[in-house]
Amino acid sequence: MINTLNIGSFISHRLTNIGVKVYPIIADNDAKSTFIVYRRNGLSSNLCKDGIYQETVSVEITIVSPTYSTSIETASKVRRAIERYRGTYDDYNIDDIFLTFADEQYIQNQYIQKLTFDIIITN
Repeated sequence: MINTLNIGSFISHRLTNIGVKVYPIIADNDAKSTFIVYRRNGLSSNLCKDGIYQETVSVEITIVSPTYSTSIETASKVRRAIERYRGTYDDYNIDDIFLTFADEQYIQNQYIQKLTFDIIITN
C-alpha cells in the first residue's frame, strides 16, 4: 500500500531551499514576514484486482507575505520546486506533479498566494 497520507514530508523536503519558514497545516501564532503553509486536501485511488496501483494526492500550498511582489516571487519559487517533479522520494514513485489551481487574496494586511498541486504516485 502506498502511504500517501505522509506526502507532507515530501513537500517540506522540496521547499527547504526556498528561504522562508515552512509549516504543516497551520503557522505558528508568532509567524512573521513571509512564510509557507502546506496541507493535503484530497486523495483519490485507482484500483485493480491486485489493489491500489496509483493515487493522486492534492496538496494546497499557501504563501503569506506582507508585500505582493514577495508573495509572487515566493509562489514562483514554490512552483519551480514542486511542479513537474518526477522521481522517487522515500517509498514514493512520483510520476508527475502539476498545478491545478492558483488563487490570490489580501487578508489582514497580508498578501496570500494559494497554489494547489496534484501529485500522481504509483505503487
